[in-house]
Amino acid sequence: MDGNRDARGCEENYAHSVIMVNCSQIQISNTTIRNSVVDGILIGAGTEGDTSTYCRDISIENVKIESSCRNGISIINAFGVKLKQLQISNSNGLSPAAGIDVESDLNLPTPSNKNIVITDCQITDNKGCGIMTSQKGSPENIQIANNIIVNCEIGIFVASKKTKVENNIIKNSFTFGIQSVRYDNEDIDFNEITHNVIEKAKVGIHYSGEKGKIVGNKIITVSQSGIWLNGNTVNNTSVLIDSNEVTGSVEFGIYANNFGLSEISNNTVSSAAKEGISVINGKSKLMANAISKSETGFNITGSNIELSRNIVESCQTGVSAIGGNKISLSGKIYQNKFIKVKNLWFGDINKFAREANEEIK
Repeated sequence: MDGNRDARGCEENYAHSVIMVNCSQIQISNTTIRNSVVDGILIGAGTEGDTSTYCRDISIENVKIESSCRNGISIINAFGVKLKQLQISNSNGLSPAAGIDVESDLNLPTPSNKNIVITDCQITDNKGCGIMTSQKGSPENIQIANNIIVNCEIGIFVASKKTKVENNIIKNSFTFGIQSVRYDNEDIDFNEITHNVIEKAKVGIHYSGEKGKIVGNKIITVSQSGIWLNGNTVNNTSVLIDSNEVTGSVEFGIYANNFGLSEISNNTVSSAAKEGISVINGKSKLMANAISKSETGFNITGSNIELSRNIVESCQTGVSAIGGNKISLSGKIYQNKFIKVKNLWFGDINKFAREANEEIK
């Protein structure tokens, strides 16, 4: 199927190559769609806002979509969509120019999209995101797993809630490998970003929701931060950052700003040019992390933290604490090990804290 965009040009209308509205139990497979003047495939409702007209039980498998003017696939209003083993490339021309976009045109009180599964796809060379979900319409229960995404502005962008992003390989993102952020105070809670491999981006993972998990990811060669945890207020809570590996960040391995009650544990950070783990204006438990070959192991600014059972090796400074920290409250620095660290402490850290740790020169 060829949309003939070279002759027709890009069009901001409904001239999608395939449109499904008010459909159920539809399967599309073994098809190639090229040069769409808008979207390659659009899945929507007969009447937006009327859930009885939403598409249901849609399966698209083993389909190739190339050079769409807007998105390769847009999911506007649907309950139950499975996308598997797709090849989507070169979406460009009209915003958002994504490979796959789970979106809604309206802010609706009920989910505009739910129970969406995107697996085993290869998505490359899109001007916008490889895969993205919108905050409009409160979409939820989305799984994005086992995909390969290369050469996109953002690998995976998530503004929905109850979304799982797992086991994806993302390379050469121009800004973020994975970004999950809130807009207009919309919740993006309970998102899980786990066991992804991200290589070459400005920021590996950027997260600003609550009650989330960032676990078991491997992040290699980023020009700013490996993981950036960014809260709207210090009351943002219950985010677990655990067992991630960050290697070769130009600035920070893990950077948590304006966030409350995050737990940063069992992570490995190597060769962060500035700081291995930095916590600013928040509350965190920093436990059992391993930081090596960085300018500073831990930077704590204006924060209330517990720092325990970490290993800092071959850094200029072990712990830097400035700006009204409560770092030494109740002896919360203990059982840390410092190996070949030039300056163990910088800033306001009490004597008890200094004595409750081990130094190996």
